[in-house]
Amino acid sequence: MDFDTRLKRTRIAIVVILSALLLAALGFYLYIHSLLGRVQHTEPAKPKQETTEEDSFKYADKDVMRDEDIQNILLIGQDRREGEERQRSDSMIICSINKKTGKITLVSLMRDMYVRIPGYQSHRINTSYSLGGMELLDETIEENFGVHIDGNVEIDFEGFIKAMTKVGKLDIHLTQEEADYINDELGYGKLKGGMNSMDAKQVLMYARTRYVGDGDYERTERQRKVLTTAFDKLRKSSLPTIVRVAKGVIPYFTTDLTNRELLGYVYTVLQDDIKINRTTYRLPVDGAFSSQNINGMAVLVPDLEQNKKYLIEYLYGPEATEESAEESAVTP
Repeated sequence: MDFDTRLKRTRIAIVVILSALLLAALGFYLYIHSLLGRVQHTEPAKPKQETTEEDSFKYADKDVMRDEDIQNILLIGQDRREGEERQRSDSMIICSINKKTGKITLVSLMRDMYVRIPGYQSHRINTSYSLGGMELLDETIEENFGVHIDGNVEIDFEGFIKAMTKVGKLDIHLTQEEADYINDELGYGKLKGGMNSMDAKQVLMYARTRYVGDGDYERTERQRKVLTTAFDKLRKSSLPTIVRVAKGVIPYFTTDLTNRELLGYVYTVLQDDIKINRTTYRLPVDGAFSSQNINGMAVLVPDLEQNKKYLIEYLYGPEATEESAEESAVTP
């Protein structure tokens, strides 16, 4: 066989291999895209206007922190049972993906924070979701705390249990008080103080309870622990396992993100250099709020300036608030 013939066959072999790889990649992309198509999509809700002269204001998209390298996704756990309409948001966690530092950061928003709701009277922050869905909740966060929300992912209680069943048991460390409470509430299980392998119903009870420990403060910490533990478990799994779990979990989520956006976030999160920040936080921060009773409601009234400054620094770095202060100083 002469040199030209061997060269020709080599070229053909390379073309065949590259074509096969391209088809495989295309097939995988189409498969993942079809999986994302199983997510329930929603259009942003348009809230009705119910304002009063003394307690209303116009929402304006100004002084809101944005950064193309930092994406903030709001994770919403909805307080809704099967057959019910949209209820208040039971949990709200900002999942911030920082492409510059390669970190995922979680910040809980306590549901009893008393804040201004655009177009409505001031109320607990979780009320904004029942009034106007994802859109109004995003506007409320942006107006009060000055950070942009890029998208939302929501799940209710029934969906959470079904999704966690697909993920499998989670290993979570419990106090003896937490273990006893979950055992008593569910009427089964032999959880104990220390590390436990917990099923979906136990995990949901763990994430929701506020009757053990320091009330809602520890409750939000438990919710973040569940997310970080599930994240760790999936990151250690093989790609086929991740795809299998995703196929089972995806239908239980509702989002206002497009499939293309979801695919981008999935790609970013699955990269090896992306790590979840082990230090997680909540708003309002200690020392920057007061407990009050307003209109018969026990609420947390945050110092908005302090909490806004804290959140921006935590998600974007201290230089973000320094630059903002400099801009304010030169603005006439």
